[in-house]
Amino acid sequence: MKGSVIERLARKHLLPVLPGFEARRSLVYRRPLGYFLCGLSFDTSSFTSSRIFVEAFVQPLFVSEEGLWYAFGLRLGDD
Repeated sequence: MKGSVIERLARKHLLPVLPGFEARRSLVYRRPLGYFLCGLSFDTSSFTSSRIFVEAFVQPLFVSEEGLWYAFGLRLGDD
């Protein structure tokens, strides 16, 4: 499933129940709260696009990084 489809579904189903959050491609995140970025990342399986994995994460913004890294996060649900 492409990021644009995930973004459209997130805007329709998740953002109405998650005030203060925004959707961008395969990420649903809250505007940075102090020195932390928190959100959900949606990823599809490389074997089949019908499986979607959701990872909750918190990323410290005081650590200089170019992209997102999930050192403080976990995949939700059962594999």
